[in-house]
Amino acid sequence: MAAVAEDLTKTQWGHALKGLSWRLDVTTDRDQMGTFGEPVALLELNAGKREGEVEKSIKCQFTKGELGDLLNNLADIQAVIEKNLQVGDGDGKTA
Repeated sequence: MAAVAEDLTKTQWGHALKGLSWRLDVTTDRDQMGTFGEPVALLELNAGKREGEVEKSIKCQFTKGELGDLLNNLADIQAVIEKNLQVGDGDGKTA
């Protein structure tokens, strides 16, 4: 838990996502069993910079399973946002 608290103190809010780039790396060398390595997706997120700051980027590597988990989590976040938007749609009903 201390690691999370420490990470939060280093977090800078207010940046906006300015760019996203990705590529798929596929291993062309075979291992001892004659099979290829698992392809991985490399993802780079670029955060916008405030005046006088250097642009920051986050680089991540995902296997097929990890990428699927990330997409599922993002879908959960989207569902929560959409649910909260419905609460404030002005019809007096809550979701």
